[in-house]
Amino acid sequence: MLRSKHLDALFQAGIERGDIFWMLDISVSAVSGNCVIFAYTLVILLQCVIEVTGQLYLLTTKPSIGKILLLAPMFFTSFMVITTIIALLFQRSSHGRIYSQYEALSMEQLRRANKPILAEVRQLFDAGIYQFAAFLAAVALGSIGYLPLNEFDYEHNVWPAIQALKLIEDGPKAVIYTIATLNYLVMPGKGCILLLYGLHIMHLCSLYCVSSILLRGKLKGIAVNRPAAADLMLSDQAWVTQELKSCIKQDVRLKTFCSAIIDHFKWILLFHVALAVIILSLLYYINLFLNGGYSPLGSRCFVAIANILSFTYSYNSENFREQVENIRQEICNLPWYSFNKCNQKLVHVFLSNMLQPRYLSVGGLFDANHEFLVLVMHKVFNVLTILSNLDPDRAGN
Repeated sequence: MLRSKHLDALFQAGIERGDIFWMLDISVSAVSGNCVIFAYTLVILLQCVIEVTGQLYLLTTKPSIGKILLLAPMFFTSFMVITTIIALLFQRSSHGRIYSQYEALSMEQLRRANKPILAEVRQLFDAGIYQFAAFLAAVALGSIGYLPLNEFDYEHNVWPAIQALKLIEDGPKAVIYTIATLNYLVMPGKGCILLLYGLHIMHLCSLYCVSSILLRGKLKGIAVNRPAAADLMLSDQAWVTQELKSCIKQDVRLKTFCSAIIDHFKWILLFHVALAVIILSLLYYINLFLNGGYSPLGSRCFVAIANILSFTYSYNSENFREQVENIRQEICNLPWYSFNKCNQKLVHVFLSNMLQPRYLSVGGLFDANHEFLVLVMHKVFNVLTILSNLDPDRAGN
C-alpha cells in the first residue's frame, strides 16, 4: 500500500467528498470548460485532421507497402485522438447522468464506511495512482520519442503531415515550418487527450467498484451482526429480511449504474481497442521486422505507449468484471442455513441476479480483458514469425 502524507490527505479528502478520485472529474469538463484548454484542443484536432488528410492524399501517389506501413501508425493514432476529442466534447451530459446515479447510490455510504471497507477502497485508490503514473509515463515517452534529434527530413519521417510537405517544398517556407512546428508541439497534447480519456475510464470504473465494495460490506454486516444462535428468532429473521431486501434493491440500482457506464464507453472503446490492435500489429511489424523503420527510438517508445494503454484498459475491464464474482462469493458466505424459507428464497433471488456477467463491452461484441490482450499479442507474434521465415535475407540467420 502506498503511504505518504500527501496521498493519505488526498484519500481522506476523497472519502469526505464521497469520491476517491474526485480530482479526475475535471477530465471531461476541462476540455470544453476552459477557454485555453479548449483552444489547444482545437489546435490538436486541426493537426490530427491534417495528419489523416495527408496520409489519405499520399495514398493517391501509389506509395510502396513499406511506406504505407511506416506512416499508418501515426495515421491511426491521429484518428484515435480525433474520436477521443469528439467523445470528450459530446459525452458531458451522459457523464453527468452517470455521476448523479453514483451520488444517489453510494456517495453518502462511502462517507460513513467502516475501516475494513475503507481498507479495500484504499487498495483501489493505490491501483489508480499506479495507473495515473503509467499514463504520465506514456505521455512523456510520446513527447520525446519522435523529436527530430538529427535533422529535418521530408522523406525519412514517420509523420504523414511532414511527408506531405515535400509536395510544397518549393512553396512558402513560413507555411512549411508552421506545419512542422505544429506537428511536434501538439504531440504532448495528443498524449494528454488520450491520458484524459484513460483517466475518465478509470474514474467511472472505480466508482462502480466502490459501489460494489459498499454492497459487499452490507452483506458482510448480515453475517457478522446476526445473533450467534443457530436458529434465529422471529424478530431476528425480520431484521435479516429487511437487510436482504435492502441489498437486493441496492444491487438493482448498481446494475442500472453498471449498464449506464457500459453504454457510455461502448462505441468509443470499439474505436480504441480496434485501433490499438492495428497500431500494435503495425508497430511490432515495423519494430521487429523492419528494424524500427526510420525512427528506432520513436518506434520503441510508441510500442511501450501502446502496451501501457492496452494494459490499463484491460485492467479496468478485468476489475470491472470481477465485481459480480466478488458479490456472488459474499452472498454464498451468508449463513443461509439459519434463515427461514422466506429469507432463503431472497438469497436465491439475489444469486439469480448474479448469473449474468457485467463487463465493459467493446461495441457490444466482446470484453477487452487480459485474455483478449494476450490473444492479440499471440496472433501478432505468430504473424511476425511467418513473415520472418518468408524473408530471404533472414532465412540464413
